[in-house]
Amino acid sequence: MSLHRRTFAALRHRNYRLYWFSQLVSLTGTWMHTVAQGWLILELTNQPFWLGAVGAAGTLPVLALSLFGGVAADRLPKRSLLIATQSVSTAVALTLGVLALLGQAQVWQVIAAALLLNVANALDLPARQSFVVEMVGREDLLNAIALNSLTFNAARVIGPAIAGVIVATAGTAACFLVNAASFVPVIAALALMRGLPPKRLSDGGSMLSHLREGFVYAARERRFQGLIGLVAAASFFGFPCVTLLPSFARDVLHTDARGYGALMAVTGVGAIASVLALASRQKSVGGAVVAGAGLLFGGSLVLFAASRSFLTAVPLLLLAGAGMVAQAATANTLVQSMVPDALRGRIMSMFTLVLMGAMPLGNILIGALAGLIGTMAAVAIFGLGLCAAIVIVTLARRELLAQT
Repeated sequence: MSLHRRTFAALRHRNYRLYWFSQLVSLTGTWMHTVAQGWLILELTNQPFWLGAVGAAGTLPVLALSLFGGVAADRLPKRSLLIATQSVSTAVALTLGVLALLGQAQVWQVIAAALLLNVANALDLPARQSFVVEMVGREDLLNAIALNSLTFNAARVIGPAIAGVIVATAGTAACFLVNAASFVPVIAALALMRGLPPKRLSDGGSMLSHLREGFVYAARERRFQGLIGLVAAASFFGFPCVTLLPSFARDVLHTDARGYGALMAVTGVGAIASVLALASRQKSVGGAVVAGAGLLFGGSLVLFAASRSFLTAVPLLLLAGAGMVAQAATANTLVQSMVPDALRGRIMSMFTLVLMGAMPLGNILIGALAGLIGTMAAVAIFGLGLCAAIVIVTLARRELLAQT
């Protein structure tokens, strides 16, 4: 098989093609929303603390609901669940867009919208991740996971770049309204899918018993525990640094919304390069790649914190984006390859819980720290914390390094 065909093998499945291209549109809108949300908060408050607060509000629902989302993904038709969550997200983004357009948006409303969007996301993510195998089967599962990451990070490049221009010329409301419209292709794609496997009948146990079954599996799988530990480190220490990019762009690099959008886009360029490399692999990756990518992520953040010019910051964000996404994508691939189909929704909900659930604490802490000692110092401390945590987890679960 040629390199091109191997890299995009999962797209030969019609249902996955519908899903993949609609996700590219939707995630572009989501990244536009994220950029506009951060800039609007900065305009309304002029305080980096509130950037951390809205970031926390956007991820707190994961702590409360993602495990139940995993149970729902294993017990309900995933397509119907995804249509419902996408519809809710459409309504929330539309409402915030109208408020911003009328000049009525307030801080609490932006935080409430972030909260509601991620209530839907907490239920959506386990279903979305466990739905992939139903579209492509096991043969192309790993390639599809890599292509999902490619879509996410292509949107990370396209969305912020467009949003920076739109925010500077038309205001934040336009980005929120575009995001609302971007969910429609996903809903249409899901409705058009055909030939999905029949829903596996539930054994009828209670929700708590289903949750317990997932926890029993997680408690005995040391490789899973190690991978979750590495993901938790990146979620707590690494991802919150991105939350401070609006403040870093304005106060350290002295650029405007266009520059901020460009910085966000740059992280996606590095991410795309790493994901394409993963998608083209014929062999699976091991835990050493997950740990190494985490160290690249943390080390790049430390150096980025010391940068004082836009040109210096760009290559460091390229490396940070590559490390961040390579770690998340390889960890996701390894977890999905080891989990039984019957437990896929619940185990991926645990993955989602850790991936996104540690971020609220990190967001609040880094926002408060930036207010006390400055944005640059806060990013440097968190980057060093990520590197230290990666080393500790790897030493505690050495069997990860033996994986091939």
